[in-house]
Amino acid sequence: MNEITTHSKIETQLAATMRGFIGELRLVDLAHYVSYIQMDRFDCLADIVGEASQLYFAPDFLQLEKVASVSSDWGTEASVSLNISFNGARARNIVNIVLYDTYATIKLLHTTPANSDISQQDLEDSCCREIEENYLGKVALTNMRPLGEAILSHTSLRR
Repeated sequence: MNEITTHSKIETQLAATMRGFIGELRLVDLAHYVSYIQMDRFDCLADIVGEASQLYFAPDFLQLEKVASVSSDWGTEASVSLNISFNGARARNIVNIVLYDTYATIKLLHTTPANSDISQQDLEDSCCREIEENYLGKVALTNMRPLGEAILSHTSLRR
């Protein structure tokens, strides 16, 4: 199994568990994110991410990385990009979330296993199991419908 396929399966699992969490993030107006990023107020961003994650994930499983940016070019929709890490005992996944006014996207950037001798298949299974173990959302993952075929490294979530 190659890395792209593994990334895709882990990313799909993350996207399925992050729907509610991203919905909570999108309750905050983009202008607030923009101002916090421009003023380097990562503590405020971390508070927003922490509060939103409490409803859906175990404590300290998900946290904001100190990487964020704003895109607001003429003729394009403004967006805010946040890097979020999923800190499990078996692996650490870093995800980039881009929030737009009407939707959000998720892209898995990097997966770091705690044990370097782990195979790709074991890493995939371990990550998916750990995400499911730390997911506190109201809908069981086994009852969620598949997200469908998406670009391998990019999943789009709409309201």
